[in-house]
Order: sequence, then C-alpha cells, then structure tokens
Amino acid sequence: MGLMEKIEEIRKKPEHIRRRYVWFFVGVSMVFIMMIWVFSFEDWTSDQVMKPGSYDNLSDVANQFEIQKDSVQATVDNVKNAIGQDVVNKMQDGNVKENLNK
Repeated sequence: MGLMEKIEEIRKKPEHIRRRYVWFFVGVSMVFIMMIWVFSFEDWTSDQVMKPGSYDNLSDVANQFEIQKDSVQATVDNVKNAIGQDVVNKMQDGNVKENLNK
C-alpha cells in the first residue's frame, strides 16, 4: 500500500480516528525533536566545560589577542600620523597662499 492510498484511507475514517492519527504523529515528531535537542545539548555542554590542558588553548587565544592589539595600535598610530601630516600640509598650503597674497 502506497503512502497516497494510506492517506486516502485515513481521510475516509471518522473525525475522532483522524484526530488520533494527528496526535500520534505529533507525539512521534515531538519525541524525535526532543531527542535531537538532548543530544545536541549534551554535545554543546561538553564543549563548554573546561578540560585539563585547555589552558594551553587559552594562552594561544591570549597571544592572538595581544598580536591583534599590537596591530590595531599600529594602525591607529599610522592614522594619527597621516592626519597630522595632512594638517601640516594644509597649514603649509595656507602659509604659502598667505605669502602669495602679500
């Protein structure tokens, strides 16, 4: 018996029987989803727990943050220098224009 024939057979049954089918499949679906949730939750919590030897990973992360901090600081310094040089150039251009007007 195919799926479509089974659906047609269920459609012909009284409403209270059809409701039983609906609630049965809702329950089966809920159990399936709950199982997926429980297994994924167990996997997620096992990743979150600090394990012995994981401090090495923390020191690696700290080193990466230190490298990133140095890189950001260098970028900020470069931007400050560029802005300062731009201001100096504009001031010199202003002085040149003032000298031309004299």
